[in-house]
Amino acid sequence: MKAVLTVVLLAVAGMLSGCATGMSEQACLTADWRTVGFEDGVAGRQPSTIGNYRTQCADAGVTPDLDQYLVGHTQGLETYCQPSNGYRVGERGGQYHGVCKPEVEDAFLAAYDEGRTLYTLRSDVSRLERQLANAEERLIALEVEIQTLTLEVIRDGLTPEERLALLARAKEADERKEIVEADIVSLREALAISREELQLYAGR
Repeated sequence: MKAVLTVVLLAVAGMLSGCATGMSEQACLTADWRTVGFEDGVAGRQPSTIGNYRTQCADAGVTPDLDQYLVGHTQGLETYCQPSNGYRVGERGGQYHGVCKPEVEDAFLAAYDEGRTLYTLRSDVSRLERQLANAEERLIALEVEIQTLTLEVIRDGLTPEERLALLARAKEADERKEIVEADIVSLREALAISREELQLYAGR
Protein backbone atom coordinates (compact mmCIF):
# COMPACT_ATOMS: atom_id res chain seq x y z
CA MET A 1 0.00 0.00 0.00
CA LYS A 2 2.82 2.36 0.89
CA ALA A 3 4.58 1.64 -2.41
CA VAL A 4 1.37 2.31 -4.36
CA LEU A 5 0.86 5.61 -2.54
CA THR A 6 4.44 6.60 -3.30
CA VAL A 7 3.93 5.95 -7.00
CA VAL A 8 0.74 8.02 -7.03
CA LEU A 9 2.43 10.93 -5.26
CA LEU A 10 5.37 10.80 -7.63
CA ALA A 11 3.01 10.74 -10.59
CA VAL A 12 1.28 13.91 -9.42
CA ALA A 13 4.56 15.65 -8.68
CA GLY A 14 5.95 14.59 -12.03
CA MET A 15 3.04 16.08 -13.91
CA LEU A 16 3.50 19.33 -12.01
CA SER A 17 7.23 19.46 -12.60
CA GLY A 18 6.85 19.42 -16.38
CA CYS A 19 10.43 18.26 -16.86
CA ALA A 20 9.94 14.74 -18.22
CA THR A 21 10.90 13.62 -21.67
CA GLY A 22 8.41 11.79 -23.84
CA MET A 23 8.33 7.99 -24.00
CA SER A 24 6.78 6.03 -26.87
CA GLU A 25 4.73 2.87 -26.43
CA GLN A 26 7.60 0.76 -27.76
CA ALA A 27 10.01 2.45 -25.36
CA CYS A 28 7.63 1.70 -22.49
CA LEU A 29 7.50 -1.97 -23.45
CA THR A 30 11.27 -2.36 -23.60
CA ALA A 31 12.37 0.09 -20.90
CA ASP A 32 15.09 -0.78 -18.43
CA TRP A 33 13.78 1.38 -15.59
CA ARG A 34 17.09 1.43 -13.77
CA THR A 35 18.72 2.86 -16.91
CA VAL A 36 15.88 5.34 -17.39
CA GLY A 37 16.32 6.49 -13.81
CA PHE A 38 20.08 6.77 -14.26
CA GLU A 39 19.67 8.92 -17.37
CA ASP A 40 17.20 11.21 -15.60
CA GLY A 41 19.55 11.48 -12.62
CA VAL A 42 22.50 12.37 -14.84
CA ALA A 43 20.30 15.02 -16.49
CA GLY A 44 19.39 16.49 -13.08
CA ARG A 45 15.69 15.69 -13.39
CA GLN A 46 13.61 15.16 -10.28
CA PRO A 47 12.70 11.59 -9.28
CA SER A 48 9.06 12.60 -9.69
CA THR A 49 9.71 12.40 -13.44
CA ILE A 50 8.68 8.75 -13.22
CA GLY A 51 5.11 9.97 -12.74
CA ASN A 52 5.10 11.24 -16.31
CA TYR A 53 6.34 7.88 -17.56
CA ARG A 54 3.59 6.15 -15.63
CA THR A 55 1.01 8.26 -17.48
CA GLN A 56 2.72 7.84 -20.87
CA CYS A 57 3.04 4.07 -20.48
CA ALA A 58 -0.49 3.44 -19.24
CA ASP A 59 -1.87 2.79 -22.73
CA ALA A 60 0.83 0.16 -23.26
CA GLY A 61 -0.22 -1.54 -20.04
CA VAL A 62 3.21 -0.90 -18.51
CA THR A 63 3.80 0.28 -14.96
CA PRO A 64 7.29 1.69 -14.36
CA ASP A 65 9.39 -0.16 -11.79
CA LEU A 66 9.72 2.53 -9.12
CA ASP A 67 12.36 0.71 -7.08
CA GLN A 68 14.65 0.14 -10.05
CA TYR A 69 14.07 3.66 -11.33
CA LEU A 70 15.06 5.18 -7.98
CA VAL A 71 18.18 3.01 -7.76
CA GLY A 72 19.28 4.24 -11.18
CA HIS A 73 18.27 7.81 -10.43
CA THR A 74 20.37 7.85 -7.26
CA GLN A 75 23.37 6.56 -9.20
CA GLY A 76 22.83 9.17 -11.89
CA LEU A 77 22.75 11.95 -9.34
CA GLU A 78 26.21 10.92 -8.13
CA THR A 79 27.47 12.04 -11.53
CA TYR A 80 25.20 15.05 -11.88
CA CYS A 81 25.96 16.49 -8.44
CA GLN A 82 29.71 16.73 -9.00
CA PRO A 83 30.93 20.36 -8.72
CA SER A 84 32.52 20.15 -12.17
CA ASN A 85 29.13 19.29 -13.63
CA GLY A 86 27.49 22.03 -11.60
CA TYR A 87 29.80 24.52 -13.30
CA ARG A 88 28.91 23.11 -16.74
CA VAL A 89 25.18 23.29 -16.01
CA GLY A 90 25.48 26.90 -14.89
CA GLU A 91 27.72 27.86 -17.81
CA ARG A 92 25.12 26.52 -20.25
CA GLY A 93 22.36 28.47 -18.52
CA GLY A 94 20.71 25.29 -17.23
CA GLN A 95 18.33 25.20 -14.29
CA TYR A 96 18.98 23.39 -11.04
CA HIS A 97 15.96 21.54 -9.64
CA GLY A 98 17.16 20.90 -6.08
CA VAL A 99 17.99 17.24 -6.62
CA CYS A 100 21.37 16.99 -4.86
CA LYS A 101 21.74 15.70 -1.32
CA PRO A 102 22.50 18.34 1.34
CA GLU A 103 25.98 17.00 1.96
CA VAL A 104 27.05 17.68 -1.64
CA GLU A 105 24.68 20.47 -2.59
CA ASP A 106 26.76 23.35 -1.24
CA ALA A 107 29.78 22.44 -3.35
CA PHE A 108 27.57 21.83 -6.39
CA LEU A 109 25.80 25.18 -6.02
CA ALA A 110 29.06 27.08 -5.50
CA ALA A 111 30.36 25.74 -8.81
CA TYR A 112 26.95 26.19 -10.45
CA ASP A 113 26.86 29.85 -9.43
CA GLU A 114 30.32 30.42 -10.92
CA GLY A 115 29.23 28.89 -14.21
CA ARG A 116 25.95 30.78 -14.12
CA THR A 117 27.78 34.07 -13.63
CA LEU A 118 29.89 33.35 -16.71
CA TYR A 119 26.72 32.50 -18.65
CA THR A 120 25.11 35.77 -17.55
CA LEU A 121 28.16 37.84 -18.53
CA ARG A 122 28.29 36.19 -21.95
CA SER A 123 24.57 36.71 -22.40
CA ASP A 124 24.92 40.40 -21.54
CA VAL A 125 27.65 40.82 -24.16
CA SER A 126 25.57 39.01 -26.79
CA ARG A 127 22.48 41.07 -25.95
CA LEU A 128 24.36 44.36 -26.20
CA GLU A 129 25.98 43.28 -29.47
CA ARG A 130 22.54 42.56 -30.94
CA GLN A 131 21.14 45.86 -29.68
CA LEU A 132 24.11 47.76 -31.11
CA ALA A 133 23.81 46.04 -34.48
CA ASN A 134 20.09 46.85 -34.61
CA ALA A 135 20.75 50.48 -33.70
CA GLU A 136 23.41 50.78 -36.40
CA GLU A 137 20.98 49.33 -38.94
CA ARG A 138 18.34 51.86 -37.88
CA LEU A 139 20.90 54.65 -38.27
CA ILE A 140 21.73 53.59 -41.81
CA ALA A 141 18.04 53.40 -42.68
CA LEU A 142 17.45 56.88 -41.28
CA GLU A 143 20.39 58.31 -43.19
CA VAL A 144 18.98 56.85 -46.41
CA GLU A 145 15.54 58.22 -45.56
CA ILE A 146 16.92 61.70 -44.87
CA GLN A 147 18.92 61.69 -48.09
CA THR A 148 15.88 60.59 -50.08
CA LEU A 149 13.67 63.26 -48.52
CA THR A 150 16.32 65.94 -49.11
CA LEU A 151 16.47 65.10 -52.80
CA GLU A 152 12.69 65.01 -52.96
CA VAL A 153 12.40 68.49 -51.44
CA ILE A 154 14.34 70.11 -54.29
CA ARG A 155 12.42 68.25 -56.97
CA ASP A 156 10.65 70.46 -59.50
CA GLY A 157 6.90 70.61 -59.67
CA LEU A 158 6.12 70.48 -55.96
CA THR A 159 3.54 72.74 -54.38
CA PRO A 160 4.62 74.81 -51.37
CA GLU A 161 2.51 72.58 -49.16
CA GLU A 162 4.13 69.42 -50.49
CA ARG A 163 7.59 70.91 -50.02
CA LEU A 164 6.78 71.89 -46.42
CA ALA A 165 5.45 68.41 -45.69
CA LEU A 166 8.66 66.84 -46.99
CA LEU A 167 10.77 69.26 -44.94
CA ALA A 168 8.79 68.33 -41.83
CA ARG A 169 9.37 64.64 -42.49
CA ALA A 170 13.08 65.23 -43.03
CA LYS A 171 13.30 67.18 -39.78
CA GLU A 172 11.48 64.42 -37.88
CA ALA A 173 13.80 61.79 -39.38
CA ASP A 174 16.81 63.87 -38.40
CA GLU A 175 15.55 64.09 -34.82
CA ARG A 176 15.14 60.33 -34.71
CA LYS A 177 18.65 59.99 -36.12
CA GLU A 178 20.06 62.05 -33.25
CA ILE A 179 18.31 59.80 -30.73
CA VAL A 180 19.67 56.66 -32.40
CA GLU A 181 23.18 58.15 -32.52
CA ALA A 182 22.99 58.82 -28.78
CA ASP A 183 21.77 55.25 -28.21
CA ILE A 184 24.70 53.91 -30.20
CA VAL A 185 27.17 55.84 -28.06
CA SER A 186 25.57 54.47 -24.88
CA LEU A 187 25.45 50.93 -26.23
CA ARG A 188 29.11 51.02 -27.27
CA GLU A 189 30.09 52.18 -23.80
CA ALA A 190 27.97 49.52 -22.11
CA LEU A 191 29.32 46.83 -24.45
CA ALA A 192 32.92 47.83 -23.71
CA ILE A 193 32.24 47.54 -19.98
CA SER A 194 30.49 44.17 -20.36
CA ARG A 195 33.31 42.78 -22.49
CA GLU A 196 35.85 43.90 -19.92
CA GLU A 197 33.85 42.30 -17.09
CA LEU A 198 33.61 39.06 -19.05
CA GLN A 199 37.31 39.07 -19.84
CA LEU A 200 38.24 39.69 -16.21
CA TYR A 201 35.91 36.98 -14.91
CA ALA A 202 36.90 34.40 -17.52
CA GLY A 203 40.58 35.12 -16.92
CA ARG A 204 40.53 34.68 -13.15
